[in-house]
Amino acid sequence: METLLLVSVLLTVYAYAGYPVCITVIGWLRNKRVMKDARFEPAVAFVIPAHNEERVIREKIENTLSLDYPLDKLSVVVVSDASTDCTDAIVREYAPRGVRLERLPCRGGKTRALNTVVPQADTDIVVLCDANVMFDRSAVRYLVSNFADEEVGCVCGRKIYRNSCTAATARGERLYWRLEEYLKRCESLSGSVAGADGAIYAIRRELFRPVQDELSDDFLISLNVYAQGYRIVSEPLAVAFESTTTVAAEEFRRKNRIVATAIRTLVRHAHLLSPFHSGLMAWRIWSHKVLRWMVPFFLIAFAVSVFTLMARGTHVWLGMATVGFLAAGLVGGMLQFTGKRSRLFSLPFYFLLVNAAALVGWVKTLTGRVHPTWNKAESSRE
Repeated sequence: METLLLVSVLLTVYAYAGYPVCITVIGWLRNKRVMKDARFEPAVAFVIPAHNEERVIREKIENTLSLDYPLDKLSVVVVSDASTDCTDAIVREYAPRGVRLERLPCRGGKTRALNTVVPQADTDIVVLCDANVMFDRSAVRYLVSNFADEEVGCVCGRKIYRNSCTAATARGERLYWRLEEYLKRCESLSGSVAGADGAIYAIRRELFRPVQDELSDDFLISLNVYAQGYRIVSEPLAVAFESTTTVAAEEFRRKNRIVATAIRTLVRHAHLLSPFHSGLMAWRIWSHKVLRWMVPFFLIAFAVSVFTLMARGTHVWLGMATVGFLAAGLVGGMLQFTGKRSRLFSLPFYFLLVNAAALVGWVKTLTGRVHPTWNKAESSRE
């Protein structure tokens, strides 16, 4: 039991702290910079998948049309995933300003929307994003400047959560995302990032490969770019803004969907996990993605071992500390439910929430309950 306890602790610590230290050192040692050119201005297609986004689509289009990039080199396409609200009507209002609406006749999910539109683009670069994500005015220019380097095939921007909500889920997600952005910068310096985030990224259009509907579009689209011999890099100056989810149930559903689709993606493309095929990228994916998704199992092993040892009269202090942490998470959940705020209890609650969601993601994958469509988090549209 002591061995199980030690292994579970070491793997959890490595997933959250050990890997960040390792990739920081490797990024510092390799220091693979990008040969950027701020004057580089290729034709860009800006693709916005949308399903029932009437609350944000007007703001998104206005935001896109106001970007600091030549309008004669920027085409904007909104892909309506069989929207049933006023999304399509709002998009049609912008037809005189060059915004094109592509409507899918039946709902198929974001991946199918991208598979339908991106191969039709006649531009050099395609920028992919979500309808509720607003770009900084210079974001596209910063993204595109990286493609002056012929080794670069995909560029990830930096997402910032713009609402100041103090809910435990919002606070935890902001902290989590700061770590994610740091890891992307270090991975970029080490060679390539371990997959893009769908909020803001760009690829060379010729490198796009269709993705199966039920798989993680941003993750696999970017890794397909890497598989063709190009780098995935991070551009921290290309900033986009999004609101965090403020409802725990929405965050739970979002997280387990992300984990479920990503796991299924790797199951279907297991070669990405082999160092003989993917080299250093395999280690990045294992460390940054897979091991973190496996933390729920490490936590279960930890709980079983520590409470077994506690029953034998040893490690009582560790057992009490574990009970205290679980209690803090429970209190944090109760406070969120009642609308109250507490820094002391919010992070334990968020940690337990995301790992419970990851566990559900595994269950969904193993039982085949992964669907290509999703229900958006309404609180992130506020």
